[in-house]
Amino acid sequence: MAWGRIRLQDQFALVFSYVDPQAGPSAKGAPMRGGEPSRDDAEDAVRRPSLTVRLGPGLRPVPLAADEVQRLALPVEPEWLSFFKPKQQGWHVDPFFAGRFHPEYPSDLEVLFFLPASQKVEQMWVQLDRVASEGTYEGTLLNTSHFEPTLTQGTRVTVRGAKGAKGPLWVSPSMQANAAGWTSVCQSCGFDALFEPVQALVARTFPDAPPGAEMLNFTTRCPMCNETMLVGKRETGAPTPEPEPEVVAAPAKKNTVLVVVAVTAAALGALVLWQLLD
Repeated sequence: MAWGRIRLQDQFALVFSYVDPQAGPSAKGAPMRGGEPSRDDAEDAVRRPSLTVRLGPGLRPVPLAADEVQRLALPVEPEWLSFFKPKQQGWHVDPFFAGRFHPEYPSDLEVLFFLPASQKVEQMWVQLDRVASEGTYEGTLLNTSHFEPTLTQGTRVTVRGAKGAKGPLWVSPSMQANAAGWTSVCQSCGFDALFEPVQALVARTFPDAPPGAEMLNFTTRCPMCNETMLVGKRETGAPTPEPEPEVVAAPAKKNTVLVVVAVTAAALGALVLWQLLD
């Protein structure tokens, strides 16, 4: 952001360049009365800006020298700039996103999309616009995926950061369903998500489990660092039913098989989804 002079057809203008949150690189100011900016031109550009220019290749202001800025008594920033500064949202102060926003579009974030069906990881831009919950945000996808037909430009997506991840993550429907019913945490890097549905992971890992068996805890490999990840079923919070009175002559009830499995990380070495980008 700086003061400069720009030529518009047959006239020069004194302008201040900045980034409009919606329109991108821009400049605002006032036409000059001559070939060199005067104090009156500076007053107009600061107090009464009458023109706005969208900047691009071949259309950029020539910055004013420091002594010229001083001669014209131009402020470091004009007061009207406050209307174009992006309001700080939750994602702007999220430590997982620090330094990752586009320099000219301060709510645009490059996100990692893990796609288990194609065994791909794709990077795409998302423009965040809403806090979904603490640490989770919603926005509009700005690209179209090369591998997943449902992820097209304009799709609404959910994004969050995570320990152990090398960038912000797309929270897929499978990840949301997993998080609702299960906890998962890597014992090494702290990553806390599974990209594949837990039911599919369990079915493939334990093909010989008895019918009706319920998996409460198991281990798998972390998709980020390949170390041991603990997975556990969340408590539902439902009240415990009152025990029924015993009836000696009643027929025996069929027993429900309950299996609690703890599988070592070494036994699940073949279950690694993929190793994240080097």
